[in-house]
Amino acid sequence: MLYENISIYEKIDKLIAESMTLASNMKKEFGESSPQYRDAVLNRNLWREIKTELVNATKGDEEHPGMDLSIKANEIAILTNMYKNRLKAIKEFEKAEDDPLAQEGLEVCHYEANALAMFIPKPADPEDVKNEAQCVIKTFVELKAIEDPNFNPKQIQRYTKDIISKVKEKYPDAENSIIAGCVQAYAKS
Repeated sequence: MLYENISIYEKIDKLIAESMTLASNMKKEFGESSPQYRDAVLNRNLWREIKTELVNATKGDEEHPGMDLSIKANEIAILTNMYKNRLKAIKEFEKAEDDPLAQEGLEVCHYEANALAMFIPKPADPEDVKNEAQCVIKTFVELKAIEDPNFNPKQIQRYTKDIISKVKEKYPDAENSIIAGCVQAYAKS
């Protein structure tokens, strides 16, 4: 994707600037009532909304500190939440089949969901998660055996949380149950 080596926040800034230019050009070339201008404004508004969500997430209070957007997983969590909200809205708009406003809302939500999906990583393949978990377990056992010659690999389940954490460094959306299952299988072998 475009701008691969920068944060999502920085990408959004660039997309806002580009969409503002595009909207201005579409307005000049096709007029305010044109579909081209409407689409450009829709695009610009989505990027602005994403930026607002990201900025608001950094604000906190005494009880709940704001999110640290330098952590990519936090940015992705915000965008994933926005994406899920669009999917819920799509279901609601689909219920109002003949209402022209609902159809317009449906079209907008589909567009926004597709745009948001560009920023959300695809779910991890369970087989990849299993392979990574097995690799992490093997390395973990080897390191523990070096550290403590009396280490019993059958007691690996004590370290399930550590192993899950390590696997999630590579696959943040991996299901804990898959990783825990690999740990159990290793302990029984």
